[in-house]
Amino acid sequence: QETDERYNDLKAAQVKTVSFITYLLRGSPGLVEPHQEAISSAIVTLLQTCPDVVSTRKELLVATRHVLGSPAFCKGFFPHLDLMMDDTVLVGEGRQCIENLRPLAYSFLAELVHHMKAELTLPQIRRAIYIFSRNMQDNTLPLSTHMTCARLMHHLVESIFRMRANSTQSEEVRAFLVRILYATVAKFRTLRASIPELVETANDLEKAIKAKAAKANREEKPSEPKSAVVTEKSDVEMKDAEDKKDEPVEEDVPLPSHERLKSLSDSKAIIKTLTIGMKTLLWSITNFNGTTDASKLALSQYELKNAAGFIRSGVKCMQLFKGTESSEMCTHFSEALMVLEPRNFIDIVSLHFDNLFAGMLELPTR
Repeated sequence: QETDERYNDLKAAQVKTVSFITYLLRGSPGLVEPHQEAISSAIVTLLQTCPDVVSTRKELLVATRHVLGSPAFCKGFFPHLDLMMDDTVLVGEGRQCIENLRPLAYSFLAELVHHMKAELTLPQIRRAIYIFSRNMQDNTLPLSTHMTCARLMHHLVESIFRMRANSTQSEEVRAFLVRILYATVAKFRTLRASIPELVETANDLEKAIKAKAAKANREEKPSEPKSAVVTEKSDVEMKDAEDKKDEPVEEDVPLPSHERLKSLSDSKAIIKTLTIGMKTLLWSITNFNGTTDASKLALSQYELKNAAGFIRSGVKCMQLFKGTESSEMCTHFSEALMVLEPRNFIDIVSLHFDNLFAGMLELPTR
């Protein structure tokens, strides 16, 4: 027991040293950068040997993320990417560490993969797609982490598309794009189930805002001065006055809880990210084999069937947006479908035309 405590204290001191190095890196980068390889290797070793103490591992991840902000040090982590993609190295094996540190750890990993997306090997791309597509469906992680995973995978699309020139790996590379497509459509399907509750939150928020505005108008409206001259009122005017008097005054409508508002905001953000990403994805898959052979442009029937889920679930997600937001999102949605080859466009719309039509009718009109 005493040995474990001393070991934990030693690792905590080493983590404090890393934090001090990040402080020096911000103030005097020229003094620290010559030792980038040694420091990067030491940090990775520390991640491997750090005990499963939440506070210590959290401080290490925060410090490492600051180090990653330096372009010179960022390159020092590239040789260790395979090791950093190991969950046990990144977050440890303790239950408390897994429950509390995964959002921070995967945000750090997403930044690292994004920085070296042009240098990734096929096994690394495969592993990255597996990790981030899995996390995007993990309900124990917050929606903000889901959005980070979605953005990372969509940022990889361009780099993956450029690999098509190598004929020996083109089939596997195209499979990566299709896998990202499936993960994106699956996320739309997951979000679709929560749309009714989110629409209710949006309506409650709108009612609360209107009630607050109406109350402010009533308080600011000056009282009418009593006229010394008494005028006779017609029966119709008297009846209208009585009706208005009997109308109930709308009381203060409470705002939805912070959790509901955050869920609404995060859901709208990730839906927008996924919709914009679908355009790049569908274009890349459609044009993967070039434009010389029209028969190679078409998506397979299995791919079409899965991609059609974008229409079935995506159009339902558009209900969250109103006014100019709704117009903007409908534009992104239509642009994603417009990049399809005409034959594929007809096929994919035909599969869920009833959902598309019904979804359009349910869109907010204001």
